[in-house]
Amino acid sequence: MSAPHPTRTEDVFSTLRHEVLTGQYRPGERLPSERELALRFETGRGAVREALRKLETLGLTKSARGGSRVAAIDEASLDVLGPLLDLHPVPDAELVDQCLKVLELLVGDACDQLLARGSEAGIAAVRERIAQFLALSAGDPNLLTARLALSQAMLRECGNLPMRLIANGLRMQLLERLWPRLPEPDEASLGEVKALLWDLDRALEGRNRRSARRALQALTQLNRDHLRAALCDAGATCDVNALLPTPPSRGLPS
Repeated sequence: MSAPHPTRTEDVFSTLRHEVLTGQYRPGERLPSERELALRFETGRGAVREALRKLETLGLTKSARGGSRVAAIDEASLDVLGPLLDLHPVPDAELVDQCLKVLELLVGDACDQLLARGSEAGIAAVRERIAQFLALSAGDPNLLTARLALSQAMLRECGNLPMRLIANGLRMQLLERLWPRLPEPDEASLGEVKALLWDLDRALEGRNRRSARRALQALTQLNRDHLRAALCDAGATCDVNALLPTPPSRGLPS
């Protein structure tokens, strides 16, 4: 038997995913049967079955007696972030900020691990990334790339693979949606960033974990503030709960 056409599977999957994410089904509620969905989408049950499997892999549904039932959004996998960010033309500013806060924690812990038991070569590699950024001026097209390379170097050199993989998952879903919106720093804001990077560099040189963490927190807070302002100026919502409206009333049939 041939596999279901991938376009039809994706159509069913993306539509049901959107309906779950926008609250058209309550957690615990049963999705329509394969037969009902096949009739609705005018496709074979094989395409529907594969779409339901993808929803379960994403963590949005769970198999149960009687069919697939909707799971709570906070029980889903990290991969649900991308679709949540796509619910509005401009990604929700609060959701983006929460993602950046998680990345801040990951990079901060990576810095702690690097200074606690990292090699001199690893610390030198991170300091080299700092030096490369400090050599750039406002308007340089490499500024954003250099900033990204610094956090990637910190995560790579700390030697914690799970931490790096989680950060990669967050970063990949954020970058493709936010890269065109990332604000270019002017001379004043770039000066603030460089001052904090000087502090971080001195802390790395002296293996001062507390000072390094403090500099990283101030640096990421500055970045978060700039990005939130840019998103809000572009018309972003600023409430994660607004992404998940109250499900429609489903009264008993008369």
